[in-house]
Amino acid sequence: MLLHGPAEHYRYLQYYDQIDVALDAFPYNGGTTTMEALWQGVPLLTFDGDRWASRTSQTIIRRTPLCEFVASDLSHYVELAVGLAASNKTPEKLRTLRPRMRELLLQSVACDTRRLAGAMEVIYEEVYEL
Repeated sequence: MLLHGPAEHYRYLQYYDQIDVALDAFPYNGGTTTMEALWQGVPLLTFDGDRWASRTSQTIIRRTPLCEFVASDLSHYVELAVGLAASNKTPEKLRTLRPRMRELLLQSVACDTRRLAGAMEVIYEEVYEL
């Protein structure tokens, strides 16, 4: 294991070049860091937690073609992480996935800003009518 200290943002993003699979923190998980990992080509393993702050990453990832990286609970999260680490198929899987991550992300609902803006407009209109 290698731990890096604080870095300027561009350098920090380069750290992802050394990461195969990111493990989401819990009970308070990523949002920006989730998107950064995915954008840098690193799949992020997460699970659906017991509070809003522990469901952000799975909400993002379930809106991409990477749902296989969302575990159902903590024990499944550990099982998936160990399985990825132990499988001799993981390196090849990641080698083919990594170069496609940005395109997968851009084509997903997670990056559909037009759809998000439309949904926000509907909410604003509903609130205004109250």
